[in-house]
Amino acid sequence: MDTPFGRLDITHGKKVLEFLPNLSEQIILLVTDREFRKEDENILENYINSDHTLVFRGEEKGSYILKTNDGRWSR
Repeated sequence: MDTPFGRLDITHGKKVLEFLPNLSEQIILLVTDREFRKEDENILENYINSDHTLVFRGEEKGSYILKTNDGRWSR
């Protein structure tokens, strides 16, 4: 799911987060730090298997994927 919480208020976003584990055995969320907060991680903490960050290094160097903290959200 790409930016699934971008246009939702906190209350509706929380309801979507609580329902996500029922959708499938595996879900990949593509979110920004503006739409997925530390509090949101607490809702899914028992379901997060891994967490990755896309790091942009500029037009010339491109981006790379950084695995962050073995299943725990970190900032």
